[in-house]
Amino acid sequence: MRFCIPNLPVKRVKKAFVSAILADDIRENLRKMGIEAIEAPVCSKLNSELKFHPDIVLNNPEIGVWYSVGDINMNKLLTKGNAEFNDKYPNDCYYNCFIIDGTLYGGKHVAEEIKKHANNYIPVAQGYTKCSTVILNAESYITSDISVYKALLSQEKDVLKVTNDGILLNGYSCGFIGGCTGVLGNKTLAVTGNAKLLADYDLIRSFCENIGYEVISLSDSQPYDYGGILPICEED
Repeated sequence: MRFCIPNLPVKRVKKAFVSAILADDIRENLRKMGIEAIEAPVCSKLNSELKFHPDIVLNNPEIGVWYSVGDINMNKLLTKGNAEFNDKYPNDCYYNCFIIDGTLYGGKHVAEEIKKHANNYIPVAQGYTKCSTVILNAESYITSDISVYKALLSQEKDVLKVTNDGILLNGYSCGFIGGCTGVLGNKTLAVTGNAKLLADYDLIRSFCENIGYEVISLSDSQPYDYGGILPICEED
């Protein structure tokens, strides 16, 4: 196995961070795909379910480099970050951003330890940048946020704008499209629930098929925002 390029697995993912409260049937389906589900640390400073979300408590800015704001228990894989989290937005999304080809996309309060890994920083209005975005590959994206959509278009990326309708998250009116998905390598986009229950499923399927990606469902339930599935390692 080898570490994935952050957010851009190519071959079949073998290990990935998931929420500690991920449904058992989704865990089992990941296991059947040969993927070891590793529970993300929990951020005790947050009171909502966001404390369990990998895309909230973790960030992978470079190959093999992971910052965490949760309780460190992963030996040398995780580095304790310096950001001071609390429940008041945007103080819960310092790590909710992503770097592609040296360009950082994120809200105005991205943690300094993440910024130092980027050559270029494009701030967006949406603090939950990673939650709002599906990164299929370096050129193709799906997002539910207009500011992220415009930022990616400004970089001449191929972007599909969708809604978050049909995505559940306890304590919120809805979840996010990025938070209920994970790219598992081998051109596979997985949904943590039944993909066909997403309001924009047909658009998403068509967009993915146009670039050779398959959309799969990890359960029969309504899609649920667990904070995404973050790839760690892939096949050699």
